[in-house]
Amino acid sequence: MNRRAGALYVSVAIVATLLGLVVLGLVGNMSTVPVTYSADGILHSVLAKGIVDHGQFYVNPNLGAPGVFEFYDFPAADGIFVLEFWLLSLFTNNYVLVLNLFALLSYPLIALSATWAIRRLGFSRASSFVFGLLYALLPYHQSRISFHLYLAAYFAVPLAVALVAEVGFGAGQAESLEGWWNRRLLGVPVWGWIAAVIVGTSGVYYAFFCFVLMLLAGLLRAFANGGLRGLYPAFVVCAAIVAVLAMQYVPSFIYWQRAGHNSIAQQRVPSDSDLYALRMTELVFPMTNHRLAAFASIKSLYLSSLAGITEKYRGIADDSSLGLVGVMGFFVLLFWAVASPLRGPPHVPDGVPSKLAIMALGSFLLATVGGVGEIIAYLGFPQIRAYERITVYLGFLSLCAAAWVADTLARRIASSGLGSAGVRRGIVVACFAAVLLLGFLDQTSPAMVPDYAKNRAVFESDRVFVERIESVVPNESSIFQLPYVQFPEGAPVGRTGGYDELRMYLHSENLRWSAGAFMGRADAQWQAQISKAPVAAMTTALQARSFAGIAVDRWGYDDGGKVTEASIAASVGGSAPIVSPDGRYAFYQFIR
Repeated sequence: MNRRAGALYVSVAIVATLLGLVVLGLVGNMSTVPVTYSADGILHSVLAKGIVDHGQFYVNPNLGAPGVFEFYDFPAADGIFVLEFWLLSLFTNNYVLVLNLFALLSYPLIALSATWAIRRLGFSRASSFVFGLLYALLPYHQSRISFHLYLAAYFAVPLAVALVAEVGFGAGQAESLEGWWNRRLLGVPVWGWIAAVIVGTSGVYYAFFCFVLMLLAGLLRAFANGGLRGLYPAFVVCAAIVAVLAMQYVPSFIYWQRAGHNSIAQQRVPSDSDLYALRMTELVFPMTNHRLAAFASIKSLYLSSLAGITEKYRGIADDSSLGLVGVMGFFVLLFWAVASPLRGPPHVPDGVPSKLAIMALGSFLLATVGGVGEIIAYLGFPQIRAYERITVYLGFLSLCAAAWVADTLARRIASSGLGSAGVRRGIVVACFAAVLLLGFLDQTSPAMVPDYAKNRAVFESDRVFVERIESVVPNESSIFQLPYVQFPEGAPVGRTGGYDELRMYLHSENLRWSAGAFMGRADAQWQAQISKAPVAAMTTALQARSFAGIAVDRWGYDDGGKVTEASIAASVGGSAPIVSPDGRYAFYQFIR
């Protein structure tokens, strides 16, 4: 790497980190309040704390009482994210800091990956700087951090696109590049093998999308060359991705051999692929809560109309916007996909615009409502259902198209007779700066910054409640939690969210909680059965299992838990319950 390249990547990393601090509002909150404290964000916090406490996330003895939390029935290909959590945990035992650093680091990692891939595709340093940063600022990123932290770390996607463009479609001029990372093994450069590992450990969805695009590129290459040999490099990469995915499932396979398969874990139905499909309007319309009132109003009207068509949860339609710059690039690619057969492309190495256009069209046809993805689901593969997550592929492809347009215009300005060379250079720099500023203002919104004041109030109330429980019961005591909520992906019970009961563990150092028993397993079945028993019988059974008391989430009951708590109080006797400062939780200790 030469000095200019090094300066580019250092600049991108610094600027992206600063932008991440701004859009996440982490200044002053880095180590005290988690960036997300609801929905799936709670589960990611549990996984982070599990790694901090126990060095791994598969088994956690502090959850799932009277058994233990076992995550084998929920296999995922998130190895690189787990590795990142583990590396961060080497420097601190504060899981909040680990979680927030993970969220913050996603900005420079995505921007660096995008910058490298844009350069690899043949575009200028200026374009790679501007559009690499804009890619890290997609509305998808800021929105997903609050709900799906791993999906928000989509730094594998630019590598996947570069891999498909160079290996799937054919390397072209890239074969002449020097450096150890360009040396080929089985037709794939060294950097391609590294990229395949990163893609394969960045979640099943991003790996699956890469697999499909690679297969499409290989088929088109074989068709163009009139022989199947063109499929070989694409097949090698696809096989590598599948192998990496499979290796991450090995712990689950071993567990299933011992405990048996859990037939009700991660149940999916083909119709989910329609529910979570992608609409072009979601890509084109502005982000939710846009800075401009007119744009925000347009999106609000769209969401209202969408609610009448589908029961899709709002979070999907909220975060699929490409932004003005991305939308322009998206339509450039669609136009080029249709028009390119009629004329040759302008000068860009290796026909990159056509490759980008094919990938964009293929991605959209795969993910759209009633598209190829839905056909795949009904052919017997419903596990892949949330096809709208391909937004980050379309976002990168669209910004690459914008880079193509920007570089074309920059060359024309530079070769024009407008003023001196310095003036022309200044115009180009000003235009790139304007695009970056416009993109930042269009793709981010202060309304999307996490509500730390609200999170802090809830977080502190939970902390005080757990501390009070720990002060009156012995270490390693087990606490039963009501109402019973299925884990994972359990439906809300009243106002109690599917992962809300896990929050108690996040503040606990020496207690065991019933939340986190995996549905379909013996401990979860026992919990579900005992929670429906008469209170007197329930308390007797719990004490026989050495539980120290019952924590009641009043939000899980229509009457605020009054009837249930009255029955518990009559059954256990003793002093008044411990109540959380916000009044949501009550703890009843068993008197032995």
